[in-house]
Amino acid sequence: MSSARYRCDIIVVTWNKLDYIKECVESILKHTDVKSRLIKVDNASEEETKAYLRALKGTDTVDIKLIFNNTNLGPGKARNKALEIIDAEYVCFADSDIVVTPGWLSTMI
Repeated sequence: MSSARYRCDIIVVTWNKLDYIKECVESILKHTDVKSRLIKVDNASEEETKAYLRALKGTDTVDIKLIFNNTNLGPGKARNKALEIIDAEYVCFADSDIVVTPGWLSTMI
């Protein structure tokens, strides 16, 4: 039996493009059916994007963890920051412009 707190940590790096981010996050929150944590790593987005991220609320199945970088580190270094705190059996890297559908994560697992 695993001692991980979550079944999956979902890592999404953001840098502006708020419309895409909203669609991505809302689909993850709505359609994730296994105990997970959405780790959003923001690469120094504009304030409007940061405010949206700070206002996010988790669901029964998805907790949210935010990491804010002071500069744009690029996707690789930003993902590495998230990997430092994972607490899950599985890790899913997702781009901030994806839209997921029902059962997406349980099917992949």
